[in-house]
Amino acid sequence: PTSASGAQVIDGSLRFDSIKSQYLSRTPSASTYNTYTDQRKFTISFWTKVDDYTGAAWFNCGATAATTGNLQLYIESGQFIVLGEPGLYLASAPRFRDTGWYHFVVAVDTNQATPANRVKVYANGSEITEFTGSPGWGNQYHNFLVNTNTNHEIGTYVNSSGTQLYYYDGYISQWYSIQGQTLGPENFGYTDPLTNTWR
Repeated sequence: PTSASGAQVIDGSLRFDSIKSQYLSRTPSASTYNTYTDQRKFTISFWTKVDDYTGAAWFNCGATAATTGNLQLYIESGQFIVLGEPGLYLASAPRFRDTGWYHFVVAVDTNQATPANRVKVYANGSEITEFTGSPGWGNQYHNFLVNTNTNHEIGTYVNSSGTQLYYYDGYISQWYSIQGQTLGPENFGYTDPLTNTWR
């Protein structure tokens, strides 16, 4: 740490090597979720340091990319992408290519009547409000497979035929998956008043 406020230290990170096709996998038990809250309202937060920005996946939930309720978070050509079936597709206009750490938050609430309020994406404490093309916000009252007894994977992407692609190459730390709540980045970090950096 520096004498001023401390360097950005991310403890306990896990290194993923795409060449070795490494990823994490977990299937929650059927009794751990509520259909009308946990599948419609949830938050995913994580810190990441990307080694390869050409195409790498952080999260996949669902048998294939075409499975109803599927949710995927990945980066392609520097764009943060949220993909869900049916009708959810957000590709950030800002491109992320730095070699340092980023903090991302994806907050979902499909109960919202306003489409743009159903999925909110944050990078280093700031909301991403510009997306390329025509953003798809998904359907109101849609039930995702997140937090259900289906396979949840960190570090890989599954295409529409169920083939795993884009194994992640880099580091991930402090991964949180919050059931039944849509939380902003202020619940996971803060802006350092001395350096104006997100910590």
